Amino acid sequence: MTPEFVAKALGGHRAGSTWTACCPAHEDRKPSLSIGSGKDGKVLVSCHAGCDQRDVIGILRRRCGGTANVEHTAAMLLEFAPAAFAKVA
Repeated sequence: MTPEFVAKALGGHRAGSTWTACCPAHEDRKPSLSIGSGKDGKVLVSCHAGCDQRDVIGILRRRCGGTANVEHTAAMLLEFAPAAFAKVA
């Protein structure tokens, strides 16, 4: 799973060196979810409207259809790390 995969699954787009999309955890008219990649290759998500990372990740898992492979991949790769994300952007 890559930042591009997550962003496109949410109807997002590239924003410089990262991706942006509407946050699936709240009604979003203007994209507030930043999606990037950490130095270790993990996908980093940060909702600038303040949504809890567990809510965002839970919704992303459910939208992936709950298949074992996707569920495992999402669990392993998605994490919230605002400090790390700030270094990526």
